[in-house]
Amino acid sequence: MRLAALEGFSIKILEYQSVISAYVDEIIHIVLFTVTIFVNKYVLSSLKFTYPTVFQGWQTLVGVLILKFLTWKGKSKLVVTPLDKNGTISILPHVIFYVGSIVAGSKALSSLPIPVFISACNLAPASIFLLDSLPQPLCKLSSLTLLPAALALLASASVLFLCDNEFPDLGSSGDPNGGDSPYFWMLVHVVLLTAQSLHDRVADPRFSPMDLLFYANLFGVVILAPASLYLQEAFLALQFRHHRQIHFYIGCILSGVLGLLLRMRMATASSSVDSLPSLATSSKEKLSEENCSRRPKPVRGALAGLIASIVGFVVFPGVTPETGVLVAAAVSLIAALFIPPSDHSRDDASSQGAAESWWESDDKAKWPSKPKPGELRIV
Repeated sequence: MRLAALEGFSIKILEYQSVISAYVDEIIHIVLFTVTIFVNKYVLSSLKFTYPTVFQGWQTLVGVLILKFLTWKGKSKLVVTPLDKNGTISILPHVIFYVGSIVAGSKALSSLPIPVFISACNLAPASIFLLDSLPQPLCKLSSLTLLPAALALLASASVLFLCDNEFPDLGSSGDPNGGDSPYFWMLVHVVLLTAQSLHDRVADPRFSPMDLLFYANLFGVVILAPASLYLQEAFLALQFRHHRQIHFYIGCILSGVLGLLLRMRMATASSSVDSLPSLATSSKEKLSEENCSRRPKPVRGALAGLIASIVGFVVFPGVTPETGVLVAAAVSLIAALFIPPSDHSRDDASSQGAAESWWESDDKAKWPSKPKPGELRIV
């Protein structure tokens, strides 16, 4: 009896540690996300460095250098999964979507307020969740489950529609986007983000999210460097002068480093699973894992977006949208908190009894099983 009580106490301690660790990780992500988007907004809007091929090319270059340094100096012998012909064809859409999304996002963020930008980004998770729900029978779907995603989708679309009507000349009156509406680039950014998330589900499972991040940054350097020369943005960037040059250099360095750290955390979170340390009794271990899997977990991306929007509205007032736009943005940000996170792992989804998505059925038998976390990865 005393041994059983001691084991039960140990399980409770592990559960509390898991909960505390989850919320500490949540706070770290919120701070990292907020600081990253603030730094990008400061360089793009306050300092008006609006050369996306140069700015994003710099960020991807920093990403490649840091990831290579981590593999070189890592304590474990970790390497990037090598490319072959089939692997290159498989991940090529991912890297194209990645580079296109960061360039379009840079052009949109340079003109749009942070709450508008983040609320419009909720179109991606809302659309993906609704697409995931399509194959399931209606009798198994609860209206309360679909309502947040539908609200976020409608509210985010309303934000773009209302803002585009409210400021129709924002992109043409001296805007650095070259006459293009920032809402057009925002829509391109969202479409490419959604396409990238959906493509990751059918990509070659030999490549982990960290592998995809490395190759996407490498592809960005290869593509954006000549593009900046062709578009003459590299020559314009050389002529860029600002009375706060030191702020510009610090902002660019922080933008590259923090952006990579944020994407690395997101990639690690998408490929990792919650686990508990082994206990003496296997039955108690399974019970502890079941209890932890049932506990509610904070929605990391949505909560970080909400907090960054509230703080960003004060720090970067810029062009203040009308009340209708602010209400639609608030509805989108709050509704996104209640959208269940999408599972991008086919193996994890099947192990949890989830319904097979319509885009996965033909590709599941084609590829070998996905590598487990810790095998030949960049950390």
